[in-house]
Formats: sequence, C-alpha cells, structure tokens
Amino acid sequence: MIDTTAPDAATAVNDQNGNVTITLPHNAPQDDYVEVMVGNKKVTLTSDGNNGWTSSDTTLVPTPRDNEVTISYTVAPSGTGVSVQL
Repeated sequence: MIDTTAPDAATAVNDQNGNVTITLPHNAPQDDYVEVMVGNKKVTLTSDGNNGWTSSDTTLVPTPRDNEVTISYTVAPSGTGVSVQL
C-alpha cells in the first residue's frame, strides 16, 4: 500500500518576547524539507523521516528538537520577516 497522505504544514508563531517558534510536520518523509526565510536569508530544514530535522545554517535556525525550533529575537529582531514553506 502506498501512503498518499501529504505531510502536515509547518507553522510559525511569534511569542510576546519576539521569538519565533516553528512547528515542523511530524509525518514528513525522509528528505522532505521546509524552507525558512529569516529576512532575506534562506535556511533549509531537512527531515530524516524519524521526526528528526537538520538545519542548513544553525547560526540562524538552530537544529530542531521534537519537531520544533525557536528562532531568537536576537537573530530575527522586530521588523525582520520570518516565513516557512513546505
């Protein structure tokens, strides 16, 4: 049987301190990726297929843990756009 269910979408939420928390799909297959734009810089988060993710630039976006990663307000200060795309 072939699984044709698409992975959940990634979401980004700002907290009251200006940090941005990204929740990644728990059902993403291996090598699926999420592009994160921090201002004009692109970071790729790649799934290992077992709820683990790696970051192409841990200076901007730390390595996610438990399908979640927080970008500090010091990396993305107020007025810096952060967006995610699966």
